Amino acid sequence: MMAPLPRLELRWREATDDERERMDFATHACDYGLSLPVDKTDVRSNIWHEDKNEEIGVLTEIFYPFSTTLTSHPGEPGRGPIRDACHATWDAKKLGGLPVFVRTIDGELSPLTN
Repeated sequence: MMAPLPRLELRWREATDDERERMDFATHACDYGLSLPVDKTDVRSNIWHEDKNEEIGVLTEIFYPFSTTLTSHPGEPGRGPIRDACHATWDAKKLGGLPVFVRTIDGELSPLTN
């Protein structure tokens, strides 16, 4: 699904080792942030191979995380942690009606429903 940009987004992922050490029940994390479009000529769009010091790809959007919630479940399409979902809904209104989407751990993108 092609989602509109800019948008607020909740992104599910597996918790890192450091996050699991901080909260032993945490198996997954949800990052709440802002996704913005970037042009090919924008330096933020470049994906570099660090060892070869060469460009290996170009992004069309960039994600700026605001906060992370640790949890013991991987989330569902259209649903985020209740606190983050509420914040995203409130923030969207304050920002003039930005859309809010959720990206599952498998990369599926859908509008926030909770």
